[in-house]
Amino acid sequence: MSNASLAEAALQYAFRGWRVFPVYGLTPDGTCECGRADCPSAAKHPRIKKWPQEATTEEDKILRWWKASPSANIGIATGSESGVIVLDVDVPGALGNWTSTTLTARTGRGLHFYFASNDIPVKTSVRKLGNGLDIRGEGGFVVAPPSRHTSGKLYEWLNPTATIEMVPAWVVTGDPIPNGMRNDTLFKRAAGMRGHGKSEEVILNELLGINRQRCIPPLPEGEIRQIVESTRRYSQMENKNVKFLAAPVQRAQSIAFPQSAMTGSMGELARVLAKGTEVPEEFYYAAGLTVIGSLCAGNLRVRANVECDPRLYTILLGQTADVKKSTALRRTIQFFLPLLLEKIEVLYGVGSAEGLARTLAEKGHVLLCYDELKALMDKASIESSALLAITASMFENTRWSNPTKYAKQSIQVNDGHLSILGCCTTETYARMWTSEAISIGLPNRLFIVGADRKRKVAWPKELNQLEVAHCLDRIRRQLGNLPKNLSISKQAEEKWEAWYLAAPASEHAKRLDTLGFRLMGLIAITNDRESIDVATVDSLLEILDYELRIRQLTDPIDADNQIARLEEKIRRTLAARGPLHLRNLHRHTSAHRSGLWAFERALSNLMHAGQIYFDKSTSLYTLVAEDGGPE
Repeated sequence: MSNASLAEAALQYAFRGWRVFPVYGLTPDGTCECGRADCPSAAKHPRIKKWPQEATTEEDKILRWWKASPSANIGIATGSESGVIVLDVDVPGALGNWTSTTLTARTGRGLHFYFASNDIPVKTSVRKLGNGLDIRGEGGFVVAPPSRHTSGKLYEWLNPTATIEMVPAWVVTGDPIPNGMRNDTLFKRAAGMRGHGKSEEVILNELLGINRQRCIPPLPEGEIRQIVESTRRYSQMENKNVKFLAAPVQRAQSIAFPQSAMTGSMGELARVLAKGTEVPEEFYYAAGLTVIGSLCAGNLRVRANVECDPRLYTILLGQTADVKKSTALRRTIQFFLPLLLEKIEVLYGVGSAEGLARTLAEKGHVLLCYDELKALMDKASIESSALLAITASMFENTRWSNPTKYAKQSIQVNDGHLSILGCCTTETYARMWTSEAISIGLPNRLFIVGADRKRKVAWPKELNQLEVAHCLDRIRRQLGNLPKNLSISKQAEEKWEAWYLAAPASEHAKRLDTLGFRLMGLIAITNDRESIDVATVDSLLEILDYELRIRQLTDPIDADNQIARLEEKIRRTLAARGPLHLRNLHRHTSAHRSGLWAFERALSNLMHAGQIYFDKSTSLYTLVAEDGGPE
């Protein structure tokens, strides 16, 4: 395979049996040939409408196309009809140190690995294999060398004479085990089989098959044998409830807000305000997005058939004295004050539903701030209070009414936009919820951002006022572009759809899509984008994946007594963070608040029931799956 001219290359691909078609190229000034100055898929979308049917291997047709459009990029229709599947890798390191000798092309920002389909139908998918990993199969296409990317670079073959290898099993199944998870996953499987009484030979053959078909890259056979040998002691354990265990050497994983998603003016602001302080950047980022959402309310829409104001109910979550939640709230409001005074009524707490409704009716836009969110829940729990109802209702709506028998006391909100920015400790958050608040769905309306404490700073640095002024000017310009109705590119649409269809059907995933639509527009406008592109959706999905995990960890615990609540907190903490030493387990469950006796009793109960396991060799506590499957 050579890097020939466009027409010649298209014919070469056709001779190989690959169905080709023309794709819009770039003009000399670097814009898309389609003529749209803001084209969201520049140099990447077909020149012909019915390309899945029109793609061809016919020489005459191909020559006519490129005679009419000599600078057209080349599209190759993937799937069984062309006999080729392409693995599209956009994020460096997404596959660890995996590599392949199959035919490979360098794109504008990543690699395309070409594999033979061997008549195996493989669906086109986006991010199913992981962030930055797409599959181009049935119904998909790729842009091929020597097409020109929007970056100005040419697509090129890295190994033009290479053969096309068979598509790996993990691409077909969509279930890879990436570098960093191989040992732990195989250990869990081996320990589980050992617990079910399987022989060492059966376990070894099973692991060798999984390693060959799913691990990226496969581990050496000697290492597989070592994993099998390391599980021998589990067949002799007294606790027969033990099934799959996390590998005892596996390091605990923390749930950290994705730093790579903190881009644009809000990412810049977060770094400026957090520099030289103990306040986590993610708190400033989330608080800033919340204020921007309030300022954009009613004036920012995504081209989706969904009525969705970009307002957020954001909670900054952390340990009491360890994380500077209130500082982040206070300094964010202080920074935005020149913009807020023009449009937004900022309230630091509210006494009743009537008071909130009256302010919404009079002012229109309200940002409700709480140094401790429990104050809102305490007010809402007062008998006959409608505060919970109006708070939950105004998340989706801009209208609210609460008729009374006295007409003069009735309040009608016709165009109210409510945003919430609150702080809460992890311990308080776990126990402040009433059954009414949970049943009405308030927890899954929240945008929760948690953080662990940063390194201590004895003398916080003064803000760089030039940097602060630059941030404010940039945000003013972005808000000056409102109102705005953002379109969404085809690729971005596909990525969002793939995530949406794959989202788990659980209580923790409820309204994640609603949160996604709100963040989508905010991420785009704060990154100076005229439309929702793939980069916007990539950042968004990182945040939503994080949000799902932190919801699973912090979901309100419904238990009747203190010991039961501690047991559930221990289970959730180990499930989310992996094996932990006793000190870290104390810290992440706020054991000091319940008392060491209660904590030790809860821990003892779980160990006696076989739900957690203590490995004496590593001093790690590990969660044991209840059903014999991996945690």
